[in-house]
Amino acid sequence: MNLKRVKIKDLSIYIDPDVPFYFVPNKKGDTLLKDYLKTKDIFYSIKKLNLPISKAAISSEQFLNYIKSKLEKKEYTGRFNKIDYSYPKEVWIHLTNKCNLNCSHCLFSNHINNSYELDYYFLKQKVRELNNLGTNVFIFTGGEPLIYK
Repeated sequence: MNLKRVKIKDLSIYIDPDVPFYFVPNKKGDTLLKDYLKTKDIFYSIKKLNLPISKAAISSEQFLNYIKSKLEKKEYTGRFNKIDYSYPKEVWIHLTNKCNLNCSHCLFSNHINNSYELDYYFLKQKVRELNNLGTNVFIFTGGEPLIYK
């Protein structure tokens, strides 16, 4: 077990840096794990928690076995193989450079006369095509997309 314990206020978080796995145990689970990681002796924690030996030993053993099973070293290939890349999940569309605002941080501020606008029929066709593929999130940007005609 390569667990690292991170304490944030009253919360203990156990993280395995080698695989994408973390969990937050309750107080008894935290005591059991903290002691087990130090001593490798499950009965030390059971005695410390004043738990009945027979019941606690079985529950603690099951708890540790569950944690160990989650930490078995499997080759982590990332999320690439789990995500469907056959179509875009979301599409950002720049409708226009026109803008009637004057925001100091923006490239398009106060460019009301900038003539670039995406052709409406082209936009409609592409949105329809993408939607037929499965895309259902479209974000419209600009300049100021609310003055797009």
